[in-house]
Amino acid sequence: MLSKGRERRGMPKQHMNQAAVAVTAFMLTFSAVVSALTLSGCGPKPLNVTFRFENDTAGWQGYFADLPAQYEEGIYELEFKHAPVPVAGKNDKGLMLKGHNRSDDLFMFIARKFDKEDGLKPNTAYKVKLSFDLATNVAGGLIGIGGSPGESVYVKAGVVNSDPKPVVAADGYYRVQLDKGNQAGGGKGIVTLGHVAKSGSDDDSYQYKSFEAEFEVTTNEKGEAWVIIGTDSGFEGLTQVYYTNIKVVFSPK
Repeated sequence: MLSKGRERRGMPKQHMNQAAVAVTAFMLTFSAVVSALTLSGCGPKPLNVTFRFENDTAGWQGYFADLPAQYEEGIYELEFKHAPVPVAGKNDKGLMLKGHNRSDDLFMFIARKFDKEDGLKPNTAYKVKLSFDLATNVAGGLIGIGGSPGESVYVKAGVVNSDPKPVVAADGYYRVQLDKGNQAGGGKGIVTLGHVAKSGSDDDSYQYKSFEAEFEVTTNEKGEAWVIIGTDSGFEGLTQVYYTNIKVVFSPK
């Protein structure tokens, strides 16, 4: 016995074609979105790091330039080390730099390399924001040999894509292989931010001065860039400063 029922009909051909077109368009759009997200995920990412030096130098190095390669260690008093920062009421650690400017133009600085291990990409343009605290014990308005021990010791900083380690130049002096300018003047990639004279205190206690700047740099083929912070001295005497709370932000352009 045959049972009766409703006839099951398929979708009209015209409607099937329209549905196929809609599905194809959706898949193409979905694929484009996925590809865009994938590509953006593989691109350069910002790097944001702060150094407070609780335990060690955290990869920063100390250097001295614009002095004879055959300098007398006893009279230059050069020193770089990880040390407590002697600011009253604080318990901070930092990087100490000390030097006696016997060459009339001592440049002493700290530098750190950032590279692919930190997340930087080769041959990539970045905007770099830098801020740091410098502890100084030099009052303003003092007079010294060659210049003021405060206002004639200029604070400089920069970001470059070649190693700033000083080398012995043809004149027999240690020189950095980059344009840092001279004393108050800045150079390519290196700018003058101020000086080490403190304000509001005439004694020899240390207090913080804060500095900040922005730079642009393109990493080299190895993905390397160096951040540099230092002092360029016109004062022919002893300078001793401490750096801490260094914040560096690399943002892809």
